[in-house]
Amino acid sequence: MTARDRLEAERTRRTERLARAAWTRAEAEPDPARARPWLERAHRLAPADGNIALALALCRLRCADAQAALALFAPLAREHGGREAWTGTALAAAETGDFDTARDALATLLANYAADATTLALTRRLAPRLGVDWIVLATTGSLESSLPPDRLTERACRRLLGGPLDPAVLNRAQGFVRRTGAGLTGWAWHPADPDRDPELRLTTLDGTTLARLTATDLSAASTGATPLARPRAFRLRRVPTTRLRLLDATGADLTGSPLPARPPGPPPPG
Repeated sequence: MTARDRLEAERTRRTERLARAAWTRAEAEPDPARARPWLERAHRLAPADGNIALALALCRLRCADAQAALALFAPLAREHGGREAWTGTALAAAETGDFDTARDALATLLANYAADATTLALTRRLAPRLGVDWIVLATTGSLESSLPPDRLTERACRRLLGGPLDPAVLNRAQGFVRRTGAGLTGWAWHPADPDRDPELRLTTLDGTTLARLTATDLSAASTGATPLARPRAFRLRRVPTTRLRLLDATGADLTGSPLPARPPGPPPPG
């Protein structure tokens, strides 16, 4: 590394520290109007940090500046997805009178994310203004809709905002697994339901189930690349020395699966 490279790296680290300090200062302010200048500063210093951008978008919305909030929510939702980003896009767009954008955002939200209490409240408030009926799977596991149960036919569900629901989309996990000398280690989370602990299944290549585990350790590191990602770390010791698969609830492999029979060795010398 050249002296110029070291200087540039130090500048980057200093800017990141200043951005995090401004964000921390904003989090200590209960009044959104007082927190906003600190978040604006943090965003100027670290414009690529999705978590800071999302925090600023929420703050702008709480300050009744829906247009400025939408300017952040919409690109965050398109680039990263996320329940909070699509919720904010729908609400901010409606507040600015952009009902087409609000409807599209709400449709994406209902079709691709399990609805928590905030999502359900927003949907019940916003859907009548948009003139739409809707359907969504709640985080509690219940099916919620603007239509009564006796009208929820398969054909009707296909025409509702959010329908037809795809359980695979709502249950898929993102994650990574690798084999080490001590067993398996990795992380996983549900993008469609970030508060839910992923349930995983270890199998042989022919599908025989060897173990089931739930990823619960929230100490797994998360960067700003995916705003409000909540990965859970897991570890599984004493696994067979044969090729294995680690699957999510939909039967899809985590990244790194299928796994080799033994951990990768050191690179050859030279």
